[in-house]
Amino acid sequence: MVKRMSASFGVAVLLLLVSSQLASAHLLPSLTGTSPGSAAGVTNFSYQVLVTEGEQADGALGIPAYFTIYDIAGFVSVVSTPSGWTSSVQNSGITPLDASSSPVGVTDSSALPNVTFTHTGTLITGPSTVMGFVISSTFPGINPTGQFSQQATKTGGLIGPVRDFGFGPLPVPFGQQETVGTPEPSVIGLMLTGLFGIAVGVRRTRRA
Repeated sequence: MVKRMSASFGVAVLLLLVSSQLASAHLLPSLTGTSPGSAAGVTNFSYQVLVTEGEQADGALGIPAYFTIYDIAGFVSVVSTPSGWTSSVQNSGITPLDASSSPVGVTDSSALPNVTFTHTGTLITGPSTVMGFVISSTFPGINPTGQFSQQATKTGGLIGPVRDFGFGPLPVPFGQQETVGTPEPSVIGLMLTGLFGIAVGVRRTRRA
């Protein structure tokens, strides 16, 4: 009985150590600013990505490193991509799968495009910041509750390099269609009074 408890305790400690080592490493994108685009009515949104300590981007390991920006309203194009990275545009994903082979917990609308930036260059070991990810939109506003997902490689640890993934908030372009406001009750009353006056005037004219 004691041996079983010792073995179970050892396994629990091992799992705790492994999970703690995997918890902090990520590719963390952030919005660095906006600027006027090359065409009228277009705004550029510039991003950077932080490769955190203990993380690496290295396609040679067979684990693609990428991050996806979701649901970009008014999307126009990918303006620039840093050297050693490629970009793709799609209305679904690209989203890493969790341990149960299900997409991680992001909200992904099929009505709005996503942009995925994938690392294809030489090894990047964190901590390191990569700049120059720029997309454009017809909407100049910012939605602070947009989302991203990411996948890379956690280095070192008890079990060697392993796939690391996650998701979180990321500001994205925001805009909405203009709507016609509902008139105030007082305005509606004046309109009805005016229409009644016109009707009475027309009726008197016909009688005359």
